[in-house]
Amino acid sequence: MPTAGNKNQHRVFVMEKLLTVKELADYLGISENAISNRVRRGTAPRYVRLGGGRAIRFRASDVEAWLAQHTVDASGPPTPPRRGRPRSAPSAPCPR
Repeated sequence: MPTAGNKNQHRVFVMEKLLTVKELADYLGISENAISNRVRRGTAPRYVRLGGGRAIRFRASDVEAWLAQHTVDASGPPTPPRRGRPRSAPSAPCPR
């Protein structure tokens, strides 16, 4: 039976899946550029920098937590209006 001072105890480390930008984009159904833009703006899920800071990876647990924070209840407030130029209705062809 192992005791607190037993040196034969083994620790088991479970490596969590790290998602690439492409894998995260595919999972969320958005473009890789959208993920990169969110990283630059600081609105992406938490991530890990690898290889001198160029490559980034996302822990699956961080993505799930981020999704939970951004989940909207269907009975909640209405969606805010879109930003940008309003779209105009298609115009009728000019009579000749």
